[in-house]
Amino acid sequence: MSFKDAEKYRNWLSNISSTLLKLYHGYPINTKVKDIWKQKPEHWPEDASFFDPHNTKNRGKKDIQRLLTSILACVEIKGIQIDFNINKEIKAWKSHDKKSLINLFTIRQYVKQVGSELNMLGNYSTEKAITVCTKRFQLAFTLQNLKDVNTTKIIHRSEAMRKVACLLCKLYHGKRPQEKADSIWKTPPTDWPDELLYVNPYNRHYKCDKWDNERLAKTLLHCCVSKAINIPTPYQKITNALSQNDDERLIANVVLCTSEEKLKKIFEQLDNDNLLEETCKIVQLQCSDIIVSLNIEPNYFSSCESLMNEIEHLNKERKRLKSENSTDKCNEESDIDVQVNQNDILASSYLISTSAENCFPYCTENASSINCVSNPETETAMLMMNLLDSVDLSKQFGLDEHFSRSLDNHLSS
Repeated sequence: MSFKDAEKYRNWLSNISSTLLKLYHGYPINTKVKDIWKQKPEHWPEDASFFDPHNTKNRGKKDIQRLLTSILACVEIKGIQIDFNINKEIKAWKSHDKKSLINLFTIRQYVKQVGSELNMLGNYSTEKAITVCTKRFQLAFTLQNLKDVNTTKIIHRSEAMRKVACLLCKLYHGKRPQEKADSIWKTPPTDWPDELLYVNPYNRHYKCDKWDNERLAKTLLHCCVSKAINIPTPYQKITNALSQNDDERLIANVVLCTSEEKLKKIFEQLDNDNLLEETCKIVQLQCSDIIVSLNIEPNYFSSCESLMNEIEHLNKERKRLKSENSTDKCNEESDIDVQVNQNDILASSYLISTSAENCFPYCTENASSINCVSNPETETAMLMMNLLDSVDLSKQFGLDEHFSRSLDNHLSS
């Protein structure tokens, strides 16, 4: 078991112990219960310790496993019915199938997070049709028109201002909003006012009054406007609300953007773990009060772009070998020794090789996104055309002949 999986397994032991104890005392499993680990169940075995598994000082994995066994026995004695998905995890644990156990635990945790974010979007978004794209799939949600504010966690104004300040600071320094960028708070923008402290608003070492976060956000917005920095479309509603002093709209849009970013991150991780489709089936069942419909389709555009990147990479490797070896030797090695990520290429080809028209007409219509498809004179297209002359894609990567011929014809047209 890898270190990452071992950590997940230990987290599962703690999580499932708390979950079963909540069920034993009659609490909903998703509710936070204070001091629950001070309430020892009846019929507790005398030779078993009762302790909070989240605070495991001087406690080993065997101690937590013994704890779980004891709690499970108490639940069974009391005749409590266990949730179907949790029961599947317990069965996997008893059969020592840790791989299935970790996958089931991952899905359960993500289903809970997805439900929370969809509930947020259903309450605050005017758009009920939401699309999330991963590397291989495109997910289209249609949500119910919810207005149950009591079940939705809303953030305070100061928190919204902190998020906006960090967003604008990243944009000013040319960073993407989703990426970590700690260094952006070291150098203030040009002409930064001396009386305003330029510091990360999440830095707890600096205390500020309630207006400092707003001044920080508005000053950073002014710097972005002065530098003519383009604000990405998803964030324009936030900056408009900030400039118009509309706090209610600002908070709602910050909440929506945060939820959409979290959903994208969750689905991308599930896609990487090959758990996306299975998770979506459970989401659709458990969140039927939020979701009207959920459709999953292959993301042909992303697959084509990924395939082209791999082809370009292969061509660069071929050129590198050619510069190091003679022409004859290079021709032999280009078919044998060039190593690329063939799994990604095969995954991409699987999605688009059945019908080349699913991919290339789409890319042609989006020529601004992939210039190399619509303009054969661009450098990337020329590289790929040269590559097609020197490498048989159908043999090198297992692509079918129809796809390889379509790619050749398209780039040559």
